[in-house]
Amino acid sequence: MRQFHQADASGLQGDEREAFLLESTPNISVVPATAMPTTPAETIRRRIVLERIARDHRFAPLVGAQYNFACAVCSTQLNIVEGAHIIPACEPQGVDEVWNGVSLCPNHHRLFDAKVYVIRPTLKIAIDNDAVEFFRECNRSNGLDDVLLRYDGSQIRKPTFFGRDRTLTSHMKRALEVRMASAAL
Repeated sequence: MRQFHQADASGLQGDEREAFLLESTPNISVVPATAMPTTPAETIRRRIVLERIARDHRFAPLVGAQYNFACAVCSTQLNIVEGAHIIPACEPQGVDEVWNGVSLCPNHHRLFDAKVYVIRPTLKIAIDNDAVEFFRECNRSNGLDDVLLRYDGSQIRKPTFFGRDRTLTSHMKRALEVRMASAAL
């Protein structure tokens, strides 16, 4: 979300915009600015494919099971939920452990990854009002009330381990704190 705003503010278009957005995509190695290729976006795409982080294929099902395969935010259970990393896999602490995951529907997963909202260690949702304002300024806020704003301050569905396993609960709360700090909320 912030990357799109930065690209818009910088007036980036075409290949330059695509290259900027690809470079700011999670799960790729960080390339120093001096080593940034001046080639078209296709070359960057090929490099990203080679540098993607290998993930544990068991992560999403294990996380989903903790939430009865329902979205932790809206409770949608239509076999579409995904295991979202609290601390992204591209970051050093972003491991494929059940405590680092939240079961989310695709809408809430994308908004969570874009840091439009965070989940506090109390498991309550906090929305980034600047992001909401950005959607409104761009005339792209249709559905925002139904999909997100109605959940502001509400508590998400708890994973099965929460409160039962002190170690996993503690790890999850710490991960949520790290996520909040990175989102500056």
